[in-house]
Amino acid sequence: MKGNLVILALSMALFVLMLGSFASAITGSIGNARMILYPEVGFWGTTIEKTILVKNVNNVSVNVSLEAANETFAKMVTILDSDFVLLSGENKNARFEINIKKVGDYEGKINVFFKPTEGKGSGVVLSSTIIIYATENGASDGTTDSSEENTSQSSSDNKNSTATGQNLQDAKKVNFNPLYLIAIFPIILIIILIFMLTKFNRKKKRR
Repeated sequence: MKGNLVILALSMALFVLMLGSFASAITGSIGNARMILYPEVGFWGTTIEKTILVKNVNNVSVNVSLEAANETFAKMVTILDSDFVLLSGENKNARFEINIKKVGDYEGKINVFFKPTEGKGSGVVLSSTIIIYATENGASDGTTDSSEENTSQSSSDNKNSTATGQNLQDAKKVNFNPLYLIAIFPIILIIILIFMLTKFNRKKKRR
């Protein structure tokens, strides 16, 4: 019986540790998850100034970093707010510029990484997709306005990823919901407890 109680205690301790690890997992949320821009390109090209709304929906501070998803798009983009820290509940409009020299259609992504400030635990990366339809105009100063479509994205959506340490590059994996484990684990404990009580009663009858 003592051995069974030890197994039960170890199972409960493992459950508590797993809950602690899930509770410390970082989540993320951004606005402007999809932009469609329609700039007019002058003789000297044009520069578009935009922002991505980054939200810290965690109960702790997080490190946030932004970078272009590929080298081709990175040559066009200058990220002004590439690294910063957000306190719990804090938001920031992270600034970036897109330099367009020629008329054409362009598409790229800016990845937003959320990481624990201590450098331990899980992190998440979300992506802002930017679609550009650049047309020609007769302006010489290269400055024009653009219209855009804005949508929001959070780590509770299906278009996000969670990872640990440096494994934050895959932006299309679905989060595992710890609520499933919380709902199932008590049932498993009850089954184990019933099994141990049944086994104990059988031993008692034999004696």
